[in-house]
Amino acid sequence: MRKLAGVLVVAALLALAWFGVRRGVNHHAWNAAADYEAAQRAAKEAGLELDFKRALPTAPPEQNAGPDYRAFVAWARSADKAEREAYGIAASGRVGSRLVSDTEASQAIAAIRPALEIAERALTKPKCAFERDWSDPVGTLLPEYADMKQLAKIMASEARLHAKAGRREATLRALTGIRRVSEHADDEPILIATLVSVAIRAIADHTLLEVVEAQPQWAGDPAFVALTEATPRDLRAGLPGEVAFAQSVDFGDAQLMRHFTSEGQPQEGETPMPKLDDFTYRLVDRDALRKGVTARLLRFYTDFYVAADPKHDLPTRFKAIRDLETQLQAQAKKEGLVGKRVELFAPIMAGWVQSVGREQARTAMMPAILEIVAKMGPRPKFDARPPTMPIDPWTGMPCLFEATAGEGFRFRSFGANGVDDMGQGDDVEVSFPTSFKRPKQPMSDSPTA
Repeated sequence: MRKLAGVLVVAALLALAWFGVRRGVNHHAWNAAADYEAAQRAAKEAGLELDFKRALPTAPPEQNAGPDYRAFVAWARSADKAEREAYGIAASGRVGSRLVSDTEASQAIAAIRPALEIAERALTKPKCAFERDWSDPVGTLLPEYADMKQLAKIMASEARLHAKAGRREATLRALTGIRRVSEHADDEPILIATLVSVAIRAIADHTLLEVVEAQPQWAGDPAFVALTEATPRDLRAGLPGEVAFAQSVDFGDAQLMRHFTSEGQPQEGETPMPKLDDFTYRLVDRDALRKGVTARLLRFYTDFYVAADPKHDLPTRFKAIRDLETQLQAQAKKEGLVGKRVELFAPIMAGWVQSVGREQARTAMMPAILEIVAKMGPRPKFDARPPTMPIDPWTGMPCLFEATAGEGFRFRSFGANGVDDMGQGDDVEVSFPTSFKRPKQPMSDSPTA
């Protein structure tokens, strides 16, 4: 009996010791889990949508362009060699490095007309919901965006061909189609969707200027002027998808072990937290540790969401996000696995804001250009700056203006750095005609001209 009692006492002591070790080892993990809950509360209080599925677009079948784009992608993937060649020519306007003639471009477009008719069905519908399987956000493929951009390029070729032939309605239909593809691309709440939408909108704007070069009398046509209207952009719209990606990343044992233990050598200046030896690591609640890593990423997206609030003007938002990026980059060197992901995402976020800002600068200039051409012709001679000057969204001041009499003119935004880089760096320029080059002695209000 005494022996049994001794065994029970030893067992109890071992159990208490084990509990103590587990508690001592896991306090970091339990703190990480609590941090995750706090990070979720902070995100919700800021207004960041954490339920990705609730942010996804929905549309009844008769209003949903998604299936039509998918049918177009399916055609592109199954096209034979001749069709693929025609598809490439129609989109790029080239065979290798050689620019194709208008006749060759027309023939290429005609060769893929059945596929374009599929895509054109999408343009009649107001919404685009691809209804993907988002059970694995990181592994979800997005094949439609590349072909949507190709479609926009093909419609740009159509618009140029129609404009040269003086076909107003067909030109307008092609230009409007490009805008609609851009709008559809931005329907999904993910960062890449906005970037693709911005790129397609740039195609639309450049093509509109080329059309007006071919038919200057259309510069004052209200239907064409309406195409210069800026696309509303909320820099926060793509964050629900990014949050879903971050929360679904599988931080495997190998990654966690490198992050939380002494295994492997940290980068210079990096102090992974907390440091555990290889034995005690095996006692840690690893699911809680994963939540700790995710919590840090979630806080990063919440900070970005607050900084990108559209109630602030573009320079204020950009500065706030750049300051956030600098702060995060400094912290990242101390945060191991989390830091590496923050170091990757922070510059992308700043670049995202800058790309949208470039679009805003360009769309501010477009109406002024069409107004000048409508009132003064395609090769105006200026005695002074035009009376209507677009406002640079980066500075809040009128855009810089340059012109050479009888040759062309341009507006320039100073970009995010607020400095005239003579059209280089982050400057944004829009010229008319689009081939107008910087002259040696322009009429200019640039302090560096």
